[in-house]
Amino acid sequence: MARQVLWENPPPDLAARAARMVARHAGKSRRPKVFFRADDIHEADPGFTRLARIFSARRAPLSMAVVPAWITPEKVSGLLSVCKGAPDLWCFHQHGFDHENRALSGKKAEFPDSRDQEAIRTDLARGRERMEALFPERFDPVFTPPWNRLGEKGLVCLRELGFSAVSRSFGSHPDPPPGLPDFPVQVDLHTRKETDPGQAAAALFRELDEGLERGLCGIMIHHALMNDAAFDFLERLVGQVAGEESMEMLHLGDLAKRASQPVSRGTL
Repeated sequence: MARQVLWENPPPDLAARAARMVARHAGKSRRPKVFFRADDIHEADPGFTRLARIFSARRAPLSMAVVPAWITPEKVSGLLSVCKGAPDLWCFHQHGFDHENRALSGKKAEFPDSRDQEAIRTDLARGRERMEALFPERFDPVFTPPWNRLGEKGLVCLRELGFSAVSRSFGSHPDPPPGLPDFPVQVDLHTRKETDPGQAAAALFRELDEGLERGLCGIMIHHALMNDAAFDFLERLVGQVAGEESMEMLHLGDLAKRASQPVSRGTL
């Protein structure tokens, strides 16, 4: 996948615009909650190491969507070495099984409803078993589907297998079954389709504004697509959000635990 045009030629005021928007929402009476979700995690390559250090330095939580079929005990050891200390900052959760497209037509999906439900259940269970074995006491039973797409069959299987939450794109359908909250990402930093950097920046800030206004803003990261400009912007953005006492940074495991508690809807 090619690196996106926004980060090849970013507008010079990008970080300043983000700072103004974060400050504006931080001043509102409702306390926005923000989570960052890094997808396609499987090894501690230089990009992942740089990413993890940005969050660690600011004591900012990060949700890491790990592809079970791509990891080995050695790779897990490398990930945990980079993410050492402060285990409450890191949410290692499941990202599909092998991240292969199994859609018969149309948009990519690993678990489309065209698949047999038992095959879906088998892959989901195999992935969870591998995650539990390789991340003992560190695995959060949250599921991020590859390409943010998951149909009704997969959602039902997640609930039956005891997953605590799912994270797709904002506005995804169908709705999950009762007892399986969906914490969507709304801001896409690195898989944008715009061909003009100005238009890409405008769309990114529109997503950020809408997510913060909604009160729960999920921000999706793909570190393999990041260059220095993208890392620099992310570092500024994480610092801005972490520095606002009137905003709360969480990871998906935290959100799932809160959702399981018998509290009012307004507390998430």
